[in-house]
Formats: sequence, structure tokens, C-alpha cells
Amino acid sequence: MKRVLLLEFNELCPALMDAFISAGRLPHFARLREQSLVYTTDAGEPQSNLEPWILWVNVHTGVGQSEHGVVNLGESTMVAHESTWEAVLRHGGTVWICGSMNASYQSLLSGAHLPDPWSVGEAAQPAELDVFYQFVRANVQEHTNARVPLTAADYLRFVRFVVAHGLSLRTIQAVVQQLVHERIRGDRWRRASVLDRMTWDVFRWYYRKMQPTLSSLFLNSTAFYQHRFWRNMQPEVFGIKPGVNEASKRHAIQYGYEQMDAIVGEVLDTVEPDTTIVLCTALSQQPYLLAEEAGGKRCYRPHSLEAFASKLKLSGVRHVTAVMAEQFHLHFGTEREAIIAEELLMRASLDGRQVLFARRSGADVLTGCAIFHAVDEKSCITMGELRVSFFDIFYQVDALKSGMHHPDGILWIRTPSGAHKLHTEKVSLQAVAPTILQLVGAPIPKSMQVQPLTQAS
Repeated sequence: MKRVLLLEFNELCPALMDAFISAGRLPHFARLREQSLVYTTDAGEPQSNLEPWILWVNVHTGVGQSEHGVVNLGESTMVAHESTWEAVLRHGGTVWICGSMNASYQSLLSGAHLPDPWSVGEAAQPAELDVFYQFVRANVQEHTNARVPLTAADYLRFVRFVVAHGLSLRTIQAVVQQLVHERIRGDRWRRASVLDRMTWDVFRWYYRKMQPTLSSLFLNSTAFYQHRFWRNMQPEVFGIKPGVNEASKRHAIQYGYEQMDAIVGEVLDTVEPDTTIVLCTALSQQPYLLAEEAGGKRCYRPHSLEAFASKLKLSGVRHVTAVMAEQFHLHFGTEREAIIAEELLMRASLDGRQVLFARRSGADVLTGCAIFHAVDEKSCITMGELRVSFFDIFYQVDALKSGMHHPDGILWIRTPSGAHKLHTEKVSLQAVAPTILQLVGAPIPKSMQVQPLTQAS
């Protein structure tokens, strides 16, 4: 079998990529594109399904949401269709799955797996990776909180791990620069790029050690910037303008692309000439303008996920896990306790409006704030006889939503020959999985009905 490295750079936009390359800001992306077969993918899903935790499953399995059934993050165990990794493992290959969203495999793993930061019940393999996984998970899930729930011992274990597993001088410099930025300007948003750099360092260390048949590297920082800072990049298209104290965020999205460009340069210097590199974004983004007249879409999260259940007098919660934005899971000891909690949460109101959503699966309840407009500081949540201040439980995330999902995605395939061709017709996102297997030389499962891109072979 032949080696394939899949760069899963979540939600990068074809138009922004072209603009930044034309401006000379992305020399390594430009080099990769010049050596690649260039496609634009079409997600082929309705707007309600344009979520990365759905579409990356489409990428990995080659089937659509109506077949694999995934709706939320943390649902990888629901996937019954064979993934690209399973096909490679079944054929005797090795894999290195680094952060891929809702990654599933039922085969005995020969390689390594770093679960995505929003996974539920997943374990890192090998076990030594758990130190890195728990650190990244805590920082991603609580990035909007003033304090990440980690102890000094957690930080020490993490530092020891990354020093022993590939921490680069460039990443050390990025950490120092970030600390200076935070001390001078109070900006924390660049932390996302620092975490991506650390993930790349660890990925590269294991990649060199294992030389896997199929590997995937998922990075999300730029998608995060696009959702939060498109308003800052193009204030002219929005009705609500960014504040005067947000000047440092004007180039946040460009900064994200530039940081990923640096990683691409290191990828090109790392892989062997006979390795195929596939850059896939699954989907992209566009300006979010649907809530401008209503004052913008706001997001609210609990100050403490652990205290949420006690403040609302919910019984039987064993533990809580964050998902993304306003969502989190309440895990109950019994299904009966979960049923009661779901009913209570759905009845909670704020000024006569439903304030929480709840969706139960067995003894697990996915919940979160269902209010996206400005809330008066004196407003209270009412749930039966209970009455509690809204802001005693929730805080408002500090940025209005300004980017939304778009079905177009980037797909570049750099084969060992380096042949370049620009394909103007869009291709199905479901063609990615069979194309990867064709490039590896592994059998394509019958469940993958879309034909591979023959030009890529």
C-alpha cells in the first residue's frame, strides 16, 4: 500500500484562500496548490446538516447523513459504515488519526488515535497520549471561560509530554509571543493557533515514528476565527459594527490562514516524496447576516458545567461533558433520571420563552441555552417553583456570531508526480473517501457508492 496524509483543515474557504494567496500571504499553500489536482467539493446536504461533526463523517465514510445518522458531536459510536481507516486496517495497513471529528473504527487499532476535543467516552491510544488529549480538551471546551479548569500538576504533566514528543522551537516561540500578547493586550484568541501548532508537533513526532499508511491531522483554529471575527474582517457587510477596542481582531482570520500556511510548509518538508498529501476542508464559511436586525446572535454558556445541575436542582447527574458553543452533555446514573431531567429542562422559561433545549439518548441528555438574543441583567429562569437569576448560571460569550457554514469545500490532492490541474466542476464530498482508498491501494467498501476521482489515481 501507498502512504496518504490527509490534512483536515476545518472550514477553510476557497475564496479567502485564493485572495490570501494572490496577496502573497500564503507561500506554502500556493506551492501545495501548484503541485496538486485542485477541486471544490459540494457537501450535498441541506443547510441544517452543514455542521462539521456531520460532514467529516461523510468524508470518512463516503456516505451522507441520511445513511450514517450522526447529528451531534460525540456520536462516533453510532457510525456503522466502514471508514477509510477501517478499510486500511482490514487490508493490513496502519493509521494515525489525530483529532479527526467523530472518528469511528470498529477494527483493532494498529497505530494511534487522538480523539477530537468534543468526543464522549473516547480514549486516546496509546494511553500516553491521554495527557495531551485532556489538556487540549480542557482548553478547547472552556476557551470562553476566564479560567481553564487545569491544575499546576496538569500543566506540568503536559509540558513534560510535549517536550518528550516533538515540541519545536517555533512552537516555544509562539507560546512566548502569546503570553506577551495576553499580558499587553489581554487577547486570548490566538491560543487556538498555539494549540494547533502543538498538535502538529505531536502529530509529526508520531508520524515519523510510525510511518503510517493513512494519517489524518485535524486543525480547527481558523474555523473558530471565521465564526467569531468575520465581522471584524469585513465590517462593511454587517449592520452591527465591531467595537473600537477590537482593532487587533481585524486581521484575525488572515492570521489563522498564515499560521496554517506555516504548518503546511513544515508538512511539505516532512513527508517523503512518495507520499500523497490531501488537503480537505469538508465545508467553508460565509458572513452570518441573519440576526443583524435583531441585534446579532449571542451565545450563553454556564459559568460552571459542574454547578449547572445543582443550581437547577437536577438529580442523578454523574458527570458533565462540554460539546461546542452552548451545548453540553449531562450524564445520569439511570435512564429514568435522564427522562425526568429532560422534562424539567424543556419546561424552563425566561420571560415566557423556552430558555433551554434538551435531547435525551438513554441516560444522556444533550442540553444548552436556547436563547440567542440580548438578555436583561435582571431576568430570571423559572422552572416549576424554582426561580434563579439567568446570569447566576450563564455568561455571554464575548463575540457575536459573524460566520456561518457554506457547502463548498477545498480539496487539493498532491500525488508523488506533483501534477497540477484545476477542475472547475464541483465534486461530491462523498467522493473523498473512495478516492483516498484508491490512492492508498486498499479495497473500497460497497457502502461507498460515489465513484473515486479518477484523475487523482
